Order: sequence, then C-alpha cells, then structure tokens
Amino acid sequence: MVEGGRLLSGAALAARLAACAVSAGDADRVPLDADAPPVEGFPDVIESPARVLDRVIGLEGLVCRAQAEQAEALVEFASQCPVTGPQDRGFAGRADISEFVVDELSCALSLTRRAVDMRLSLALRLTECLPATLAAWRNGDLDLRRVNVIADRTMVLTPEQATVVESRILPKAGGKTTAQLQRLVDKAVIAVDPAAANARHEQARHDRHVALRPSQDGMSTLRAELSAEDAATLYATLSLIARAMPSNDPRTMNQRRADSLLDLVTGHTTPPTTGPGPGGDDLADAPADTPTGPTGAPGRTAPGPAADGTAGETTERTKNPTQPTDPGS
Repeated sequence: MVEGGRLLSGAALAARLAACAVSAGDADRVPLDADAPPVEGFPDVIESPARVLDRVIGLEGLVCRAQAEQAEALVEFASQCPVTGPQDRGFAGRADISEFVVDELSCALSLTRRAVDMRLSLALRLTECLPATLAAWRNGDLDLRRVNVIADRTMVLTPEQATVVESRILPKAGGKTTAQLQRLVDKAVIAVDPAAANARHEQARHDRHVALRPSQDGMSTLRAELSAEDAATLYATLSLIARAMPSNDPRTMNQRRADSLLDLVTGHTTPPTTGPGPGGDDLADAPADTPTGPTGAPGRTAPGPAADGTAGETTERTKNPTQPTDPGS
C-alpha cells in the first residue's frame, strides 16, 4: 500500500489497518446515551451506519492491496531461491525456483505445503501472464476470489492470449459476481482461440465419468461429469417426471428429482416420504446456467462451445450414450 509517497508494508500496514478502525469524522458520529455508564475500551460516540459501511468498504480495499503485495513478495522471495542441485527438481518443474521454497514458506506462514503451492502458483501466474489483473487486485478493483477466477479460467492460454483476454474482461469486471465473471472470462477465452476451445471440449467429453464421494450424516454425493447438453437433458427429464407426480406428494422438487434418478437407474419405485410440500417448478429450482430451449424449458444444445460463448442450435445426440467409458482412459 502506498501512502504519502511511501510504501507501507508489514508493521506499518498493520498499524494503518488498526487506525482505520477508529478514524472517522465527528459529523458522522452519534453520541451515546449520556446517562449510560461508560464502558472501558469503547469510545463515547458511535458511527452512523453510512460511515461504518464506508469503513467496511475501505478495509476491503486494504485487504485486497495487502494480499496483492504479499503475492508480489512471494514471487520476489521465490526468485531468490534458485535450484540447489541435481536432486532439486524445481518448483513446478522450473529451473529458476527451488522446490524447497514451498517448505520454507510453509514453516514461515504456518500453512500446509498445498496452501503455499497454490499461493505461489497464483502469484507467479499473475506476475508472468496476467500483470493487469495483478494491478487491478493491488488497486482494490478485484478481490482474491475474482482474481482466482481469472487465473484459473485462463490457465489454458498462452501469455499473449491471456493478455488479450485481460484487455477484454477487466473493463467489464467491476461489480460482477464470481459466476458472472466466470461466464465473461469463458466467452473471452473461447473467442481468442475457438479451435483450441473445441479441442478441449472434445477431450473433456471423452473423459466423462461418474464418481461417488462420501458425505456427512450417512449421505453420499454421486457426481456425473457430462457434456453440457447431456446434463441439461438429464436434469430437464428429472424435472418433468417430478412435476408430473401427484399434487399431494409431500416431497419437494429436489427430493422428487433425487428419487426419480434412483428409480430410473435401479428400476425400483421410491415411495413418498413425509416432509414439507413441494416448492417451485423445475425452472425455479434449476441452476442458473442450465441451457434453455426456445420455449424457456431446459433443452439440448449443440456440443462444444460457440466462438461467441453462446449456446448452439438444438441437435441430436452425436455419440453413443450407452458406450462404456473408462474414467481413467
């Protein structure tokens, strides 16, 4: 953080953050009840809600600047720790940074090696390929979550392509939610190299699979990695079945979909269980990114991303849906 032409860091930055917690003009402060007994450690006035909100916003900017400064410091430290010898494989296979820098930072910051690896990888990605994003982070225009979205979604691009994407998305990134920013970045990534985007889609479709992950409270999560059009068709089918159930069915729409999936796969019928009444229709409960057909109902779209990031025309299945696939293939 720069203040008065001087770069604040470490203890000075911490002191500045602490000062923000008590700095405010008396015009926006409200006196406490004069008859109330004083409380040690608390001021005799309170700030108006508008003033407190301004302080919250200002502190958010300080947090962003501090995180960006730390990212730059991580890169500076790592660059001073070169590979030590033939047994040192280098950080992420790099010849200019020792693999043991992760261990040193892990001890210094009391973080796991994985957490340090992620921080350093992000910092290197920003300094080498996304300098404009780093600058926006330092200026408080982006927070860590949005910076991660940009870095993750552009990982498949060359530094030159990433720079083009930056120039297209950063002027529009302000005020975007992370989901909105993801869609904005994805469209720009597709547009900068449509052929590569289609190739990545074909590879991802080849790697489709189903995975089971234990959850809590005696539950598990069944996750299916499918193409966008196949997933939308499956979800729409489950929604249609759920909506066709009797109106006195006590299950919610989500419960009906889950039971319908189980019934379709196992051939059994799940009896209704007691619980709250059904809420909303299938579109109201559908994910925000569910593709829709011309009538607004979830429908199939053409496989692969279009160059402008929009959905394609309705099409027939182009691949055998029953063909077994090895997830590891």
